[in-house]
Amino acid sequence: MKKSDTFTSVILLGFAAGSVYESLKLPFGRVNAPAPGFFPTILSTLLLLTSVVVLWSALRESETRGERSEPIGLTKIFWNLGALIAFTLLLERLGFLVTTVLFLIFLLGLVERKSWGIALGVALGAAAASYIILKHLLGIPLPAGFFEL
Repeated sequence: MKKSDTFTSVILLGFAAGSVYESLKLPFGRVNAPAPGFFPTILSTLLLLTSVVVLWSALRESETRGERSEPIGLTKIFWNLGALIAFTLLLERLGFLVTTVLFLIFLLGLVERKSWGIALGVALGAAAASYIILKHLLGIPLPAGFFEL
């Protein structure tokens, strides 16, 4: 991994530790009756664990191979930022499913240059899975768009 992975994981580790500390001040509740601190504590703990794993992996790889540095592609950053802006602007008009599929196809097919079959498969699978989780399991209302899906 790169120096940026080490730097990012240290920043996220600090943010996650602060979030865990602050969220533990709120009442936690139980799984079947969550209180206000339930989700912040769970999510910040998961971020903390993920940051530790990424930091450990980055430090371990830099020790074994030496530090490899790749230049940051600013064009990819701008394409991703533009795609996120387009996603937010189109979400209400096109709906969650259509916008998510188009967003992922754009990122995977054009920005990351994956094959169109992989881009389409991942986009459809990720959009369907997130729709099922958000809409049906968690009961979150999602924009339907003009297709009324």
